[in-house]
Amino acid sequence: MRSAALLRVLLLQLQCRIAWLALVALVIEGDTYVDVYHNGAYVAADISTSLIPLNGVRRVVASDTPAKVMVFPLGLDKGDVLAFRLITSRPELVNVSNALGQNTEYPAPLGMIMASRNGMLSTSDLKCSTQEKENNDERTPFFFREFNDTLWKPAYEQPSNCCPWRDPQEVWYRMNAKWIGANPVDFGNMSGPRQLNCRYHVPGDTVVGNLPAAETANAGDVNDTAPLLNVTALEISTSVTKILFNVEREANIYCGVIDARYELRVPTHLELKSWGESAMNVKGQLWAMALIGSEFSASELNATVLQRVQVNTLEDCEARCIARDLCVAMEFYVVGQDVISGTNCKLLQDEYDTNNRFPESPIASFTQKYKYLAKPEHTITISGLLFPNTVYNTYCSAEDPVTLVHSNWSAIGRTYQTARTGGCFNCGNEIPPEIFVWGGFVGARTLGLVASASQPGRIFCNAFEVNASQAPTISGELIREPNIFAILTSTGASISLTLGNLLPETEYHVACMAESDGGTESVLQQMEATRRSLTTEKEDSTISSMRIVRDRLMFWDEITVSTQLISIGYLWCQVFPTENIRELGLPTAESLKEGDNLKVADLQELSSVTFSELDPNTSYDVWCTSEYNDFRDDQAGQDLLTPFPKSTVLSIDSSYYTADVLVYLTKGPADVYCQAYPWALRPFTERPAIPTATMLKTSPFRTTYFNTPSGMVMIFLENLVPGRYYDVYCFSETHVPADATGADTVAQFGMDPPSILETRTQLLTQGPFFDDLGWSCVSGRPCNVSDLLGVGLSKHDGLFVRADGCPERCRCSGVADPLSKGAECTPISQDVTVQAGVGLSDAKDLRGSWCYVAPGACRDEEVSQVFPQMMLSYQVCSYLLEAGSGTVVSGFPNGGLSQTFDGRSFSWGDGPVVAVGRTYDLCWCNGTASSCTLEADFSVRLGPLHFGGPSTEQAQKVEVCRAGMPCVISGFEGQAIENGSRLVVLPLDPRGCLWQRVSQADSPGLTDFPNLGVSETFDEITRSYHFFGVPLIARGGRYNICWCGPPPVGITKVPGKDYRQPDGLVPPPCPPTRDEDGGHFLSPAGVLQLLGPSGQPETICRLGVSCVVPQVIGEGLQGSDRVAALQQCGQPANPPLGWQQGAEALGTDRWTSAGWLSRGPSLSHEMLQSFGAPGVEAAEGVNASDRGIYGFPNMGISVPSSIVGHVTWGGPVWAFAGSYLLCWCGADATTTGCQSPADFLVPFGHLILNGPAVLPLAAQEFRCVRVRQCEIADFQGTMPPTSKIMVASGECGTPAPMGFPLKGQSLPSRDGRHFEWSSEPITTDPGKYRLCWCTEGQDCVLPSQYLSYAGIMQIKFPTYSPLRFFCGLARPCNISGIRGEGLSNEDRVMLLTNCGGGILEETTFLEGAFSIRAYDSGGTFLLPPSVQSVSYQVCWCAAEQTCANPRDFTVSLGIVDFGGPLPDVVYRCFEWEPCEIPDLEGTTLGDGDRLLVVPDGTNCLDLVNRRVHQEGFPFDGISLPATSDGKRYSWGSGLVRAAPGFYALCWCSSNATDGDCQDGPFSAPGGVIRVGSSREFQFISNPHESPPRAMDPQLSWLLAVPLPALFFGAICLGIARVRGRRGGREAPEAPPLRQEVSAQLSAQRLRSMMTLDAKEVADTRNDISKLLESGRNSKDQKSGVLALYGVFRQHLQGRAQRMKEKNKKSNETNKGPKRLVRQGTGLSRSSGQSHPSSTNIQSEKSDYSFKSSNSNKLVSHIPLPPRLDIHHFRSPSAGIPGLVPDIIHSDFDQDMLAPVDEDMEVEDYDLAGDEDEGFEDFRP
Repeated sequence: MRSAALLRVLLLQLQCRIAWLALVALVIEGDTYVDVYHNGAYVAADISTSLIPLNGVRRVVASDTPAKVMVFPLGLDKGDVLAFRLITSRPELVNVSNALGQNTEYPAPLGMIMASRNGMLSTSDLKCSTQEKENNDERTPFFFREFNDTLWKPAYEQPSNCCPWRDPQEVWYRMNAKWIGANPVDFGNMSGPRQLNCRYHVPGDTVVGNLPAAETANAGDVNDTAPLLNVTALEISTSVTKILFNVEREANIYCGVIDARYELRVPTHLELKSWGESAMNVKGQLWAMALIGSEFSASELNATVLQRVQVNTLEDCEARCIARDLCVAMEFYVVGQDVISGTNCKLLQDEYDTNNRFPESPIASFTQKYKYLAKPEHTITISGLLFPNTVYNTYCSAEDPVTLVHSNWSAIGRTYQTARTGGCFNCGNEIPPEIFVWGGFVGARTLGLVASASQPGRIFCNAFEVNASQAPTISGELIREPNIFAILTSTGASISLTLGNLLPETEYHVACMAESDGGTESVLQQMEATRRSLTTEKEDSTISSMRIVRDRLMFWDEITVSTQLISIGYLWCQVFPTENIRELGLPTAESLKEGDNLKVADLQELSSVTFSELDPNTSYDVWCTSEYNDFRDDQAGQDLLTPFPKSTVLSIDSSYYTADVLVYLTKGPADVYCQAYPWALRPFTERPAIPTATMLKTSPFRTTYFNTPSGMVMIFLENLVPGRYYDVYCFSETHVPADATGADTVAQFGMDPPSILETRTQLLTQGPFFDDLGWSCVSGRPCNVSDLLGVGLSKHDGLFVRADGCPERCRCSGVADPLSKGAECTPISQDVTVQAGVGLSDAKDLRGSWCYVAPGACRDEEVSQVFPQMMLSYQVCSYLLEAGSGTVVSGFPNGGLSQTFDGRSFSWGDGPVVAVGRTYDLCWCNGTASSCTLEADFSVRLGPLHFGGPSTEQAQKVEVCRAGMPCVISGFEGQAIENGSRLVVLPLDPRGCLWQRVSQADSPGLTDFPNLGVSETFDEITRSYHFFGVPLIARGGRYNICWCGPPPVGITKVPGKDYRQPDGLVPPPCPPTRDEDGGHFLSPAGVLQLLGPSGQPETICRLGVSCVVPQVIGEGLQGSDRVAALQQCGQPANPPLGWQQGAEALGTDRWTSAGWLSRGPSLSHEMLQSFGAPGVEAAEGVNASDRGIYGFPNMGISVPSSIVGHVTWGGPVWAFAGSYLLCWCGADATTTGCQSPADFLVPFGHLILNGPAVLPLAAQEFRCVRVRQCEIADFQGTMPPTSKIMVASGECGTPAPMGFPLKGQSLPSRDGRHFEWSSEPITTDPGKYRLCWCTEGQDCVLPSQYLSYAGIMQIKFPTYSPLRFFCGLARPCNISGIRGEGLSNEDRVMLLTNCGGGILEETTFLEGAFSIRAYDSGGTFLLPPSVQSVSYQVCWCAAEQTCANPRDFTVSLGIVDFGGPLPDVVYRCFEWEPCEIPDLEGTTLGDGDRLLVVPDGTNCLDLVNRRVHQEGFPFDGISLPATSDGKRYSWGSGLVRAAPGFYALCWCSSNATDGDCQDGPFSAPGGVIRVGSSREFQFISNPHESPPRAMDPQLSWLLAVPLPALFFGAICLGIARVRGRRGGREAPEAPPLRQEVSAQLSAQRLRSMMTLDAKEVADTRNDISKLLESGRNSKDQKSGVLALYGVFRQHLQGRAQRMKEKNKKSNETNKGPKRLVRQGTGLSRSSGQSHPSSTNIQSEKSDYSFKSSNSNKLVSHIPLPPRLDIHHFRSPSAGIPGLVPDIIHSDFDQDMLAPVDEDMEVEDYDLAGDEDEGFEDFRP
């Protein structure tokens, strides 16, 4: 009776209190059960709630979690009391058993956790006790508001890791609520009581007032403000959320994202800090820079300069200004710089005027900025996959990093931002969701609605008060305004919404709208369809939530209404057509009570009403109402008080060793007992016997149910066997406390046997069987665990591989010591002076976190040194980490967590698993019992995993091989190393065994290793790997070793059996090649240390000095290692071409026999032997051909060194310049000690021997021309750019010879092949000099630095030439006797009036003035034929020059005279008579000339170097020196004894032989002499003469008197005419060297000869012309002369015959004096002339001459230069290039020809005369 009265009072208080402004939703979860009371009234869970709102971003379905939602439609007021009854069905210790039967015990305290929309959180602010009733007369229950709980202790906040079975989905992760319960210390055990009562007094009416003190402890207020945070924008997508903000001062920022559908309330700062994204030490107001005007300016600001600095970029300049407090602006020189300081950044201070500027700069451009304070915008990026087209809210909080003052809850709310993600759930669906109202209930201040929609999403509802008679206007915005919504997860379900804060007995209209997950909203028409009119009641309904389901049957529909009441009583529901409801409004409670009622006596049971036989085509509304009733006046109420409590097994949740039995009790309080009885071994044939009540009451698995009238309890069964069938029975009886007395004592009733039998439930335990055979995997291959045996395996199970054993029973006991430590894992110190929460709470245990554990539970457990009765563990705390994040097996994917699809096969993916070879433990997790997220969840040991592969020690081991020797890796350590395994050696690369080549052009492996580094298969006998037994020729260093194992041996389940066995198949070995992606060679197996050099940068050595490799880079090198310079490692070197034979073998003129043996430094015999020098015998017993590079000391093998890696050969290197291999031999690589090239197998680098290419017997010879610029091109060798060479006067290292520019040192070469000595000409004496190379590049300045012999420099120049040359007319002519240095047949001469100047004489030399060719190595030149008698300078040009223009020919070899006898004139002598030629026809003849008679047909050109004469002539055919200006030649008084006939005459010029032609040369044709017979002589010597006339003497005198006067006048007239023209000529030319004066001939005789011979001349002139032309072009001049002789003979014979018949007398005289005319620069005779001989014998001459010229020219007489002595060539300052003697050879000639002087004397002559009349001149 008392309890009924209390309920009435409670209901009255509920109806009369003032509602809070908004309804309150509270989320609560109990372990394992919790009841909630509000001010004494029981609060049932909201049955319409489909989702749990706990500020998450993931959907948490209510049916998937123990958490439940309580709705307080009227809110919670300050001072309200919430009471909680906590019951746990778990035993004090929960045993977690593995397949071996090992149990891991966990303490199982009862507890609860809760959070509400109004800020309440479960913390120690609650009070808890086991007290049920107050010790007063009324025995007030604990859940009544007036219960006195002042003596209750604060709730105990349980450690977060105390109970691993809690919150597997982490739904509470984002709320700072704590699991609370009783302190185990107060109860003397680790788990505390099995039932507990807690109370909570609502502290305020606001969220802030209800939040725990810890959440608001440092929140900012007026006195202590937090940093002001301003969120400016939100950018959100399905993968990334960006929150843009700024803050007033430096702060730590925390932001988080919440799905708007699951938001419970605005998060607190501590909550955001625990799970949000952070940005630490975010800067507030910062100095920034902004442009002054445009970006670029040409005018500099005129302001006070703080500092000028040099910076790299504009940003650097800005940073300088920001760093200086006094800086207010800056200028950066974009172009140019400050001309004074040379800087580009100017910092300004004080004030500045933007208009005050310097004038614009033409060379500079500025960027100008000023400094200001700005709030920079920051961004927090939150990664995480969000749903598309979903609304999310974000909140942020700011915290001062120093004071830790943070944003208060209101400030956090002001940072609210909301946005919808892009994309869509149902793309393209833009149909507005249709909404349906199914019914509900109406109270005084609340209105409940049940609704659904055509699309999943949110449903919003709102009530609008009706004013007057006008219906309120509705819209989507108005409906959404209070933000009261429920989430619809599927279209087939309905949801319930409760609208609060209504006024009693007031008319309202209510309407709803829907928002789909795709973002579309209901349209106004659809909203209007939901409008309902109603009037609130006078009293509130006891309905807390409602659910309506409409089922479509075959013929009709059926509607089922389920309700949850807050008190026992009656329920009324009625169904109405929706059309009627919309028209008439909602029914009142009074009208609803006219129908049938439903008695609700069990609040934990749903109250359901069904309406059948409804029209499927009609829409219906169902509306309900209820009221409280204690049934005292109802007979059915008495039935609730009398029967015994009956148990019903609702469900059994079994695990591998335990089972949770859920029992329903019809009433309470009651004691409940359950026990599991196993089936026999043949479970299908025999079940266990039915137990009695007495047997069941002995079960240790029991609990007490304290609620009334009905409820559920959980019984926890232990010590079960996995995979076994059981029968579970339960028994219950009335609970009577042992100390109960007085009126509260009731009779104890128990279940009868039939009722016990009804509880029987079959149980099959879960879990896999432990398999001691285990499973096998191989490193580098996929790993799978299959064929698990057991019962209840599921796809949610997990498998975790561990190396340190499974957790099993190792859990924190939850019991704290008297110092409040050890109940949960913390790193607090165990020192007795440290107490948790008091004093030195920050003192840490150096070993890390720890807690107390049950004895025997953990492997590392140890006795506490402070409390010996307690055991503690450190390892247990590692199990609280997320699986895969703590101590994991390296190499297994996902931290060791496997994947499964059926619970019987597990895999670590399709990819290879690379882990250390050893035996691991497979730890299994029941996915149906936990989330399998923590390591502690994987507590059951399934069996061993035998993982084949290299061991940890092997993976860290360094294997040693030596380059040049076979490599064997022995003693390999690992697990299950099989015969088919292999190793591969790979580069030491960060990618390790995943190394891949960069491109397809690269090698897929190490080409230096056999088989690209893949070994032979494992030799199980020797336990080693071999690399094919060949020497390892590879770079020294460290390499990765990777292992490949064959597939594991297969193990399969035996058909029909519960065990597995090997399949007996031998797996194939690893392949002999490694795939591109690594194949199965993926397991690290250590490092190969290959002793030897590891590669060397190019070593540069220099010719002529010692070669040193300062440091060989390598692995494990020793001082006794040796290095050889070879062409190919392992093979003796071959001598370079020309090493033995010298220049002859090189086949080019570039090389000369002047190698370093003769021209280089002096070297010892031993050194030459070690070089392999030619001609030097090797030492005794030494194989001279078994050596390194020729020219390297010590046979090309380095000498031992005490410095490791230091290589030298012990002397200078004189090898041929080029590139060679450096080959290495280890000290221990051979037994012979690295003495032969065959020992040096390992190449490790290239040696570049820099220097000129020079051999022992040959060197390159280069030629420069004196008085010319010197330049060398294509110098062979390997001299680097900037090299310099020097010309030495003696040995290398001596000074340069005089006259060489730059003191003989070249300019630095641009490419090492071309050298030059500036543009200054060389004046050094001709000769050969040493070229020396400096090894120090362009730093060489002293001759002593040029020590490497490089070759020969030849200074080319003529050193001797005859002073005079003579050449005949009209035919080529050789000049010889020229000697000099470096002359060649490619040299040329040119005939010029002035060497180095003048013009081409095209009229004189029809074939050009250049020499035709040269002979005798440039000592003889064939000159072109001249058509004029002329004298020219012979100007020389070296072949190394262009030699194309007169300016190229600057060196004079002397003067050549063109002239001499006419070669086509026939003279006559007689046998047995003296011979004389009185008038030799020709030009440039002179006294002292001689003639030589030679046989007919002799070519005079052949007589340059030999003597030929004709027998029968006096003086061997040589005439006496000529007289009469070279016209008269005589052979003395001696008689001619030669036979009659024709003989040739060869002429020698005395000018060309220094006046002596006795020895010739007779190289110029002088004509033909015919020796007539004696008979002919007699005939001629006696002519028939006419008798003399009387007047002949007088006539002679008459003519003789005027003739001299006439001649004198002609001469004076000619001189005057020439002088008159001198002023107009700029460059008068030289006259003939000597002036020929024509002999006076008889005019009569001349006319007679012309008359007689005219016809013959005309007939033969063409033949002669052709013959002469052919003679000039012919190399053999003899053929032309002979042909001319033949023509002449025919002419002479015909003429002789005519002479006999004709009168030879002629009185005709010459018409005028004969003239010499200038043609070009030569001289020619205008007509033929005859001279009377001393013997009065007529000379016979030809009748033609060279063509005369019609022009008169000024002619320059060029006197011969004086002879120069040797001292003239030592003075370059004279300015006249000259000839020098040979300074290399001592036998030089002192007779030299001086160059042409430009200041020569010039005399002018006028030698013009009249032309001959009657005959036309002709040119042959």
